[in-house]
This record gives sequence, C-alpha cells and structure tokens, in this order.
Amino acid sequence: MRLKVRLIAVLLFTSLLPLLVVFVLSITHSSEQARRLSIQGALAQVGNAAALFERYFIQRKSEIALMARDPRIQSMDFVAMRPFLIEEKRLQNNVYEKFIVGTKDGSFHNTEGGNPHQKMKRTFDDSQPYSMQKTIKKRDYWKTTVGENVDNKAMTFVSDPMISYTTGVRQIVVSASILNKEQKVVGLLGGSIPWREIDRLVSLVQSKVMTHFDKEARFMLVSNYGYYMYHWDPSKVIQLKRHNDTWVLNEIGEKVSVRLKINEEPNEAIRGLGLKMLAGHTGVIELNDPDSYEPQHVFFAQIPAAGYSIAVAVPNSVIFGPVQELKELLWGTFIVVLVIIIGLAIKLSAQIYAPIHNLIKASKALSGGDFTYKLSGYREDELGELSRAFMKMRDQVHMRENELEKHVKERTLAFEQATEEAQHAVLIKSRFLANMSHEIRTPLNGLLGMLELLQMQSTLSADQIKLLNMGTTSGQHLLSLVNDILDISKLGEGQVELVIEDFFVSDMLDEILVMLAPTAEQKSLGLVVNCDASVPSEIKTDKVRLKQVLVNLINNGIKFTSQGSVQVQISASQEATQWRLQFSVIDTGIGIKPEQLERIFQPFQQADDSTTRKFGGTGLGLSICRELVTLLGGEIAIQSQYNSGTQVTFDISVLAGETRIKNGVLSIAEQPLVGKVLVAEDNPINQMVINAMLSKLGLEVCLVEDGGLAVEQLELEAFDLILMDMHMPNLDGIEATKQIRRSQKWRGIPIIATTANVLPQDIALCYSAGMDDHLGKPLQINELRKALVRWLPK
Repeated sequence: MRLKVRLIAVLLFTSLLPLLVVFVLSITHSSEQARRLSIQGALAQVGNAAALFERYFIQRKSEIALMARDPRIQSMDFVAMRPFLIEEKRLQNNVYEKFIVGTKDGSFHNTEGGNPHQKMKRTFDDSQPYSMQKTIKKRDYWKTTVGENVDNKAMTFVSDPMISYTTGVRQIVVSASILNKEQKVVGLLGGSIPWREIDRLVSLVQSKVMTHFDKEARFMLVSNYGYYMYHWDPSKVIQLKRHNDTWVLNEIGEKVSVRLKINEEPNEAIRGLGLKMLAGHTGVIELNDPDSYEPQHVFFAQIPAAGYSIAVAVPNSVIFGPVQELKELLWGTFIVVLVIIIGLAIKLSAQIYAPIHNLIKASKALSGGDFTYKLSGYREDELGELSRAFMKMRDQVHMRENELEKHVKERTLAFEQATEEAQHAVLIKSRFLANMSHEIRTPLNGLLGMLELLQMQSTLSADQIKLLNMGTTSGQHLLSLVNDILDISKLGEGQVELVIEDFFVSDMLDEILVMLAPTAEQKSLGLVVNCDASVPSEIKTDKVRLKQVLVNLINNGIKFTSQGSVQVQISASQEATQWRLQFSVIDTGIGIKPEQLERIFQPFQQADDSTTRKFGGTGLGLSICRELVTLLGGEIAIQSQYNSGTQVTFDISVLAGETRIKNGVLSIAEQPLVGKVLVAEDNPINQMVINAMLSKLGLEVCLVEDGGLAVEQLELEAFDLILMDMHMPNLDGIEATKQIRRSQKWRGIPIIATTANVLPQDIALCYSAGMDDHLGKPLQINELRKALVRWLPK
C-alpha cells in the first residue's frame, strides 16, 4: 500500500481527536484571553481614575501659572496684589483655601492674614511687632520653584501633603515661580488646596471608577515622594502628632506632622510597588496581601501633572474566579484527550515513523563524514524511493568530497610555498638593510668622528670652521637619511620596541634646544618653548622616541620658515592614573597647499616633490613621526595654510615619573675619566677616530685589529673596559665576547659594542653574547663619554 493511502486512512481514523484537541485549545486560549482582558480592563479603569486627577491638577497648575505672570504678582508688593488674590479666590468658588506668596528668603504672605508690623508677613504671633517670622524653606514647593531653581525657569509644582503652618489643617499647595521683568526668580505664588478637595476627588473616583470593581477592591493615592494621600487605612494618611492628647511641637513651636511613605513600608513587595509608582510607571503587579496573605493584583497609574500615583488592589479570586472554573474543566478534558492521543501515536509511529527515523540517522551520519551507514531501500512506497535517492546522493557527495580534498591540499601547498617566499624576501630585505647600514655607517664614523675632533681645535680660522661646519652638517644629513630609512623599515616590520624610563621634561627640552637653537639662530628665527604649568615635571615614557618626534617636527619648522619664529607649546590633562600630553609645533613658514595635506604623512612624500624644489629631504620624517606617535599611544594631525604657516599637533599617554633628585647631581661632562681601555676595531680610520676621542677624554688606549688579538691582549695586561666591534676578520666581536665571558678571570670586565649594526636583532645579539652596552656608529664623543661614565670603575 502506498504511503499516501496509509496517511489518508490514519487521518480519517484520528480526525475526531484532533478536532477535539483544537476545540479544547481554543477554549483555553479564550480563557487566557479573558484573563488578559480582565487585567487590561482593570488597568484601563485605573487609568480613567488617574485621568480624572490629571485633568484636575492640570487646571489648577494652569490657573496658578497664569496668575504668577500677572504684573501685580510680579511686583511682589503683597499689599497691591492682595485684593486681586482675594477676588481670584472668590472666582474659583473657594477651590483654594488661601493663596501664599513666598519670597526668596523663605518668608511668606497669605490672604488669610499677616503681621501688620512686618509688612503682612506671617509670624508666630501676628499681633506682636517683633514676633519671629515663619518660613516655608523646608516646604518642597518652595525648594522646587525657588530654592533649587537656579536656571530661573517658570516652574509649576504640586506639593506633597502637609499640615498648614497657619490653619493647622491638611492641605496641598500648587505653586508657580514668580519671575520679574529680567526673567529672574523673585518668589512663588501658591494656591493652598484644602483636604476637602482631595476627599471630593477620591469620592468622585470611587463613585465613577471603583464601582466597576468588586466591593473587596481597595484604593490608595500616593504623592510625588511616596506619602499616602489616601489609603483604606486612615492612620497612614498625614496627621498631626499627639502625645497624651497634646500636640507635639518642634524646636520653633510648630506642630509636628506624621507622614508615612509607601517606599518605607516594612513589607518588601509593597516597597517594590512604591518604587515603581515613584518612578512614574503604569502597570500591574501581583503580590500577597500583607494582612491576609491572599494573592492580589495591584493596578497602578501615574498622574503626571502632579507627580502623584494611584493604585487599586483587587484579590485574584475576584478577578479570575470564573475563568479559573472554566480552565479546570477544560484542562481535565484535555488530559483525557492527551492520554488517548499518546496511545495512538505510540502504536502508529512503529509503522510510519520508523523508516523516517532511520533516514534521519543516516543523514546525521553523513553530516559527520560517515559514508558507510547502512540504509534499507527495499520498500516500494515513497519512503523506499527517498532512501534510494539518498544513497545515490551520498555516493556523489563522497566522490566530490574526495576531489575537493585533493584541490584543497594542492592550494594549501601553493599557499605555504608563497608564504615561504614572502618570508624569504623579508629576510633578504632585512639583511640588505643591515649590510647597507653597516657599510654606510663605517665610513661615516670616521668622517664625523674626525670632524668632531677638528671642531674641538681652537686654532682653526673662521673659514676653516665654516668649511668644517658644512662638512659636519652634510655628514649628519647623510646619517639622518640612513636613520630614517632604517626607522621606516623597522616600523613597517613591527621591530621597534619602546624603552620606558623616567626623565625630566625640562632636561629633554634643554637637549632639544641645545641641538636646534644654532640652526634657528643662523636663519634669525625665534625658537620658543612654552610648557604649561599643568605638565608634570617628571614623566615615564620612551624619551628617545618622544625626542625623535619633537626634533623632527621642530627641524621641519626651521627648515621651511624663512622669517618669523617656530613655537613649541606643551599642555597636559590628567586621565585617572595617566597623563595626556599635547605638543604643538607652530611655524610661520611657507605652509602647505590643501591638496598636498592628504598625503603629507605618506612615506617619501613632501609638500613640494618637483625636481626644482627648494628644500631637500627624503620625505620620511612625518611618516616616521606618525608611526612613533601611534606607538606611544597617541595621534598626530597637521593644519596649514599656504604661505601662512603650519601647526603640527600630537598627543601621547604617559605616566607620572617617580620623584628623583634633579639638582645637585654631578653631570656626566663634569666627571673625570680615568682608566685603561682595550679597543677591538679593524678599520684604520675608525681606529684613529676612537683613539683620538678616548685620548681626548683622558683615557689610556690599546688598539687591536680583531677579536682574537683582543683575547690575547687580555692575557698580557689588565684593562678597565673593552670597546668591541661586531664585524672583524679572524674572530668577530660576538665570538670574542663569548670567549671572554667563559673565563672567570674576565667575567666582570665591561664590554661595550661599538658597531655600525643598529637593527634590533643586532643589538639583541650583542646583549645575548654577554656585552653590557651598545653604541651605534658614527660615534659621538658625548654619547661615548656617557657610556664610559656608566661602566668605568668609579
């Protein structure tokens, strides 16, 4: 029999049962819908009650706000305004018990009397000339419309329940700010609404709204701050405090009132309800009655105009009684039907569902990569056809998967080969840069070293000094080109690591000024540094990289400025445990065209890249600055107007440095150098330079041409320090250092690398071999002096 025929027979056999289930479910749905409608209807009735209060308070607030804008009220002359207020009270059909006019100092007038000796202000005894004035400073309506109204807004406010200072009865006050012609708050106008109005509104709600609920439903009204305005328990509503049938007075003779808050109730659930009402929510919650513990629904709604809220508590038995009876009947019927359906489903599933279940298991096996799961396909119905189609599809997928796996392996192999070639290319580039750096720095060391030694001579003529300075400048320019190219390479490969240290900002700025001030003076330019007082005196960051950025930017400013000045401005702001330093370099130079600003930070780019440009350079400076600023955790930006100057601004995050002694410390230049130095250097020119520098510093020097000779010389005589080149014939500096460190006799002697290899991996290789320090060529006598002071015996 075909599956289609069998399914028809099953549907005919079980058609009555599904219809019955659908019927029961429909009734259940209807009962749930009735339950929701009951809740929604009750909530709507509570909303109607809130709307009644809302209309009332909107009208009162509008009346008071309109009166507060009357010129007679704005004059704050109570004698002049009193007839107007009395007439308004009459026109309002005595809705207001009295009107109150409060001043900014908290004293007040009202229409029901006053002290004639004190300009009709209310006092504790209005018949006595010197009676103490009463104050409304503690009243919430004075605080809102006057005391805390610092923005001088025309505000209206409905107060919490209170006991009147003058009449001693319960009331609320609708108040409005009084603004003078200059729109400044000068006081308030308040309308005192007697409690009979509250009782009238409550009675109106009970007659129009509460009649829709069962007699067991209970109503309450809560003020803006949670005080009970109305409650089925009258003791919770505001009242004067008594003790032994005597009014309790405060320290200034006023009667003390007792007010209870819903959000301070001992019952946690009621406090939660109070918090929702005070937050301005509208809705319904279910909780147990604190007295009878009977579950009930509490419907609540806000009265926005007053900030009040109302709530109606209705027992669950009242709301859901009929619905519950219907549900119990329907659920009993449903259980019976469910048992019958389960029995039929178990019996029929063996015949109908078993093949489908077997097919599902085969599909799961296939999804897990198992192509061997056995599946029966002998059935002659649709399930048999589906099983045979599935097995055919499985075989095709298996074949295609094998082909795909083969292609993936081929492409993976190709990718790995391409990756290996790319890594090999990067390695070749790094080796090329290292070799080029070494080959260029070696002759530069001799050139710049000799020029620096010549500059120390005092017998040179002016022309000779001029030519010597030109040669030094050219050599330094060539060295800066080499450094820029190496920096770009290292930054691009992520090889630059920050060296964090403590240093004084003033020391760094002095070093920069000493370096760049002569260049600015040659062009008659002002070089000014303004450091804000907010900048910490000592900071913790990479001094070398920060100094590199500043020198590069200031040097650019000097280069592209013909007249005027270059200014450096530094400011700081504190962010938790860190400081944010902002640096601005401002020049009055040639500026940059707008279309050139977009590419100014790109490598090898300049504002003017024509062949006849006036200013030289590689175009790497700003690119390096951007990379270094990013590495220091900041950002850099440039603003410029063509022919009007340029401003480059960057900021970085730093830590405050640890306090160290700055003044009174002997500088490196003042420290005398004494000792015997062994120099391992194979280049004759570099030998001459290092020998001359060390001799100039007062040290005894011994020169050898390779690392093997250095080891032999150590056997012959004692030395205080070794300067070791890396690349030398016979035995290089790395292997020589390792041999020296293996000897217990020489393990403590300082070894400083003096080499043209300045890439990070080269420096790391020096330290790993056992060297104590690293000086890159070309050597500068000041840097050499600092290193010698660090390592020579004191």
